[in-house]
Amino acid sequence: MHIESLIREFRKRGTRESLLEAGKRVSHIDLYESIQKNIEKLKSLDARFIFLSSDYSKESISFLLALLSLNKVVCPIPPDFMLDEQFDYLGSLGGDLVVTIQEGEESFFSIEKREIPPILNTFYESKKPGLVVLTSGSSGSPKAALYDFESWLGRFDFEQDRPDSRSPLFLKFNHLGGLQTLFSQLSCGGVSVLLKSRRPEEIIKLLLDNEITFLPVTPSFLSVLDYHISHFTKGLTFSSVSLVTLGAEPVHEKSIKNVHQYFPNAKVIQTYGLTETGTLKTKTVKNNPSYLDFDCDVNQYRVVEGRLEVKSPYMMIGFLNAESPFSDDGFLKTGDSVELKDKTLRIIGRMEDRINVGGEKVSPLEIEEVILMHPMVIDAVVFAKPHDMLGQVVCAEVVSTALTEKDLSGLKTFCLQYLEKYKVPVNIELVEKIALSNNFKKKR
Repeated sequence: MHIESLIREFRKRGTRESLLEAGKRVSHIDLYESIQKNIEKLKSLDARFIFLSSDYSKESISFLLALLSLNKVVCPIPPDFMLDEQFDYLGSLGGDLVVTIQEGEESFFSIEKREIPPILNTFYESKKPGLVVLTSGSSGSPKAALYDFESWLGRFDFEQDRPDSRSPLFLKFNHLGGLQTLFSQLSCGGVSVLLKSRRPEEIIKLLLDNEITFLPVTPSFLSVLDYHISHFTKGLTFSSVSLVTLGAEPVHEKSIKNVHQYFPNAKVIQTYGLTETGTLKTKTVKNNPSYLDFDCDVNQYRVVEGRLEVKSPYMMIGFLNAESPFSDDGFLKTGDSVELKDKTLRIIGRMEDRINVGGEKVSPLEIEEVILMHPMVIDAVVFAKPHDMLGQVVCAEVVSTALTEKDLSGLKTFCLQYLEKYKVPVNIELVEKIALSNNFKKKR
């Protein structure tokens, strides 16, 4: 389906609810009329590549859809993006304009003209709408992934009509997973609930007040939720939620248990996706939910030297500012280490996250799994610290409602029951919470 067809669906659905923003109901026809108004406003806009700085709102969603219907290339960026410091970076990507939307008001900032990346110049010739998504930039400047938006839109099933589907836009406006949730809801006629805050107490209130049925979250956020409920609202469950998807980082067994504990009526699906691919269609393995099976009717995958490579019709075209990560036959080299078992996969994590202890490669996920088996541990993160002789050693931060500093040597002894000595954390620190990125992934 093309973007114009999607927008026409909004008109057909009329007064049915589409968005819920700060308790205010926005119908499909409201959204349609807002898009048409923005299309008229933007028709004379010369800029071809626009950075849209906002979080989710009726205005930002309608502005995004209006730009795409005009065949612009759009890159959502977060509201706290340091514009003054980042203009050179945005210019290097070939950008023309930054538009900020705050409290319904738009501001326009021109970008100094630069040489346009060859891949973008070629895409302009297609006269199609484009979507650019930035990586997290945790290891340098963000890479910019270019998508043919019409092709990307093909992943959604527009034949389904699910007006009872209600989902919060948990991941932010600039995150591909968040956009995928939005367009999934728009395509099926469901309701997207917009968040003013992503604090745990606000998420809990939203889940209780809005009969949420579909919750896409990260495993790390479930740990935060577990901690918050353990401290303040013991025994709380969310019976309206029928589907929880876990993605954006490796899934622990404890994450699955948290879903079953707090969402007793929910089916849990582990998803897999990257900025370069979006969330790929997968099937959770029934008897072992920490493993997944790619839907090979749509996607292809292979494991090369322990690393996952994938191929999908909905992947990015390529990076604007980095070398191609594709193989000669079109497979994306994900860089993720995987464990293969009976044609199913378990995502172990990024190769660069592995800890090198005297030449032995250690997976943080393996150690976290063991620490989380301890009955008094709520959450944990494992990371490397430099060491003069060994190169690196294993360290950990742990969240617990019951352990004290005196108990930490006992926690190491507990780990020794399941791990080789060099994998046991040399230093374990008790913390109130694990540091998370803006997209609720653990910072290592």
